[in-house]
Amino acid sequence: PSLTFEVKHNGKTHTVAVGDTLHVGYGSHPYGSFMYMEFGAGKPLPKEVAGKLAVVTKIQYFKVTNSYRVFIKSGMWRFISDGLEQAIAKREVLGINQFFFE
Repeated sequence: PSLTFEVKHNGKTHTVAVGDTLHVGYGSHPYGSFMYMEFGAGKPLPKEVAGKLAVVTKIQYFKVTNSYRVFIKSGMWRFISDGLEQAIAKREVLGINQFFFE
């Protein structure tokens, strides 16, 4: 079975699974790049991905740190997020599927 996990924001909980669609918001770094989503060797995701839809392609669980890594694809961009809850809190991710965080 595919790995899933829950993210919480403002008292609402949503289960993230492979195949879910993410509504990408805007980067929270001063020049528009993303703080909690990256590609390559720790490079922040550039602002060109803002406002696009992305799909969760894989989820990894790290038992040692009790954390999750989410692999995401949007068009030609393939990127990861080790802090999806933080990305939601900073409005880098606005919603998952038809569920939007306030």
